[in-house]
Order: sequence, then C-alpha cells, then structure tokens
Amino acid sequence: MKISKKLRVRSNIIKARIIGLPLVYLGAVALIVSVLTGFTKNTLLIISALIIIVGVVLHIFALKRESKY
Repeated sequence: MKISKKLRVRSNIIKARIIGLPLVYLGAVALIVSVLTGFTKNTLLIISALIIIVGVVLHIFALKRESKY
C-alpha cells in the first residue's frame, strides 16, 4: 500500500514539474505578445498573468515535494 502511494506522489511531482515551467513560458510569451500588439486592455493580459502564477505555483510545489527538507 505504501509503495503505490509513493508512486502516486512521485507521479504528481513529475506532472507538476513538467507542466509548471512551460506554463510560465507560455504566460510570458502571451504577455509579451499582448503588449507588443497593443492588447493591454483585454483579458489576454489577465489570462497570461494567471497562467504565469499557476506555473510558478506548480513548479514550487514540485520542488518542495522533491526536496528532503
């Protein structure tokens, strides 16, 4: 029983790590594109900021779960 729980936790860490940084990069690119094209009053700016925040949270979650301390 304990082995399967460890595998699930490790699987969640890997998923969070794989998804975290690409979300940050995607949000940053969307933010840059929206500023360069002049769409600063649209919801694209808010969505890109939310994508960056979610990516950072997932990446930090993965790093904390992976750490021994």
